[in-house]
Amino acid sequence: MNNKKKIRKTNNRRILVYIFVLFFVVLALINLNSKRTLVLKSEDYIKKYDTKTFLLKDEQVFYFDQKPSYDLSEGTKVSKNQLLSTKSLTLNSYANQKLKAINLKVDFSGGLEEIVDLALKSGLKDKDVSSQTIDEFLLNLDGLKYSKFDVEQLESEKSKIENLLQGSFINGISLNKINASCPGYVFYSLDGYEQIFDISNIEDLIDLDFEDLNIVSESLSKNIKNVLKVVNDDSVYIWVPVPHDLETDWEESMIAKKLDVIKNLDNETSIDYLERLYSRVDILRSMPKVDFASNDVLYTAYAVDVFKNKSNKAYLFQIKENVIKEILSKRSMDIELITYRNKGYLIPEKSILEKDGKNYIVVLNKGYLRKLVEVFITEIDEDKVFLSRSENNNISEGMQLIINP
Repeated sequence: MNNKKKIRKTNNRRILVYIFVLFFVVLALINLNSKRTLVLKSEDYIKKYDTKTFLLKDEQVFYFDQKPSYDLSEGTKVSKNQLLSTKSLTLNSYANQKLKAINLKVDFSGGLEEIVDLALKSGLKDKDVSSQTIDEFLLNLDGLKYSKFDVEQLESEKSKIENLLQGSFINGISLNKINASCPGYVFYSLDGYEQIFDISNIEDLIDLDFEDLNIVSESLSKNIKNVLKVVNDDSVYIWVPVPHDLETDWEESMIAKKLDVIKNLDNETSIDYLERLYSRVDILRSMPKVDFASNDVLYTAYAVDVFKNKSNKAYLFQIKENVIKEILSKRSMDIELITYRNKGYLIPEKSILEKDGKNYIVVLNKGYLRKLVEVFITEIDEDKVFLSRSENNNISEGMQLIINP
């Protein structure tokens, strides 16, 4: 009997010991969990946006009356005096079309959108589009461009074109002999966007339907023959469509700098503003720089303008340095645009304590004491928050953050 009592007491003691051990283990786990920490480390924080862009280049397009035979391969960079072909050719149709456009008396108040719509209604999208429809569309595009010239510019352009008609044949083709305005890379076919994505049309692009433009460009590229295209490699613009609500860390600065430039211009148009940046590289280099990647290649450009209407928004970038042939040969690029870049601390959102309308984190002081530190939340990124160094001088690398205070 006594033995049974002893065994029962021993078992009871064991149960109590197990309960006490379990209790302390639970307490230890709770305490350990409450002190899960993260060592703060400053890092580069980057936000990106993927989009399809379009390139606007300084392109001169000539089309000969006869089929040319070129001595240089397409994509070659040439000087103005370099011989492209030994064949004798004429540019009569080209020159007459340009002169007709200069003298065209048409109301272009509807801009590029109206010209594109008219061409589509006239059969430009048809498989068997007539040469007359093509000619009328090109005439209107040139007329729109010349309508923005002043008297002096028109007279200069007219004189250059008339010189092409003075001789019956041009013997030995060079850029100088056809009055090209600058040297550059030569190409012998069109993508159909050349006269649409002209920098003189920059203010009209925001209103265009790009699906319509694809139809137009395809028709032009198929139907315009005997082409010589010269692409200036001095500069290239990039049209970057984005959502209205896309935020960047450089748009505000870009707009402020633009306003500062245009207040010193006689005309506050986009064309005059861009011409000032083109002629004054020092001013261009004061504009915000932006980075973007395409096919694993990183590019840097200057953000120079933004265009908006009710449904669309687009940035305009300019590449001035290192304009390579690979860019000049393209019309569009799929890019990964860096919209925001900063240095700071990326921490779990659950680490933030809200108190009296302010945000805090809890850090360990001397390894065990808890300390509240006020922080400013720069960005919220899904289940994390970013604290920039510039806005959070009271925190530093090496601090031990309590993840779930």
